[in-house]
Amino acid sequence: MKSKEKLKEEIKILYNEGKKIYQSIYLLDENGKKLLIKNKIKIEELPDFRNSYNLWYTKTCYLIGEIIPHRLTDFVELYHKSNTKNQDLDSYCIYDALLGYIFRQGFDVIASPITAVEKMKQQLSILKSAESMVDSYFYKLKTELICNIFDSEIESAYELLKKKFLRAAGAVAGVVLEKHLENVLQEHLIKIGKKAPAISDYNDKLKSEGIIDVPEWRRIQLLGDLRNLCCHNKKEEPTESQVKDLIDGVKYTVSNIF
Repeated sequence: MKSKEKLKEEIKILYNEGKKIYQSIYLLDENGKKLLIKNKIKIEELPDFRNSYNLWYTKTCYLIGEIIPHRLTDFVELYHKSNTKNQDLDSYCIYDALLGYIFRQGFDVIASPITAVEKMKQQLSILKSAESMVDSYFYKLKTELICNIFDSEIESAYELLKKKFLRAAGAVAGVVLEKHLENVLQEHLIKIGKKAPAISDYNDKLKSEGIIDVPEWRRIQLLGDLRNLCCHNKKEEPTESQVKDLIDGVKYTVSNIF
């Protein structure tokens, strides 16, 4: 998996490549060439639009589909609108420019390859917006991974309960609860000064920071007590009902407190 920094760098590289490719569209038109020269763009450094766009488009589609999938349709339709029979300025796409199509109304040209400049500018804008979503993308991946791990651990706790290994089931559930509360505080950028905090310490901090309310704090405190009964209290054996309440409560907490 790429790091955040590598992914952001990949977006920047694609953006800069795309910028040169969209500038190369102007080379398909004599007036466009003059505009590039006027703006002191080095024409010799620009790629061939028809040879370079498709590879850039393929790589960028994949990246957008991963980071901001809700914008992928917008990006694709700028390249090629499906089921469009009209030949007008709005329907002219980058795909048409690659094929060198020219739309006319009578003797008047209403759209030509240079029309695709604005379409590709919009594609670049969508790509640029992906950079600001990289942190959210990695947070989502991390959250999904942790949830999958926790789900597996909770299922293991239920299996242990089913086989009457009550203390072991409670211990597994307690570890999941403690780790989840720690992760919630980390995601909220909240630190605990205590060297070896326990469930009650995390719970108190979540309440004091306003992340959970008093009823939720009491519920988690009870879960912590049940976990201690399973792991530390050797004088009293936990009941099957108590361990089930603990596992059910941990499952609820993992699913509802972020």
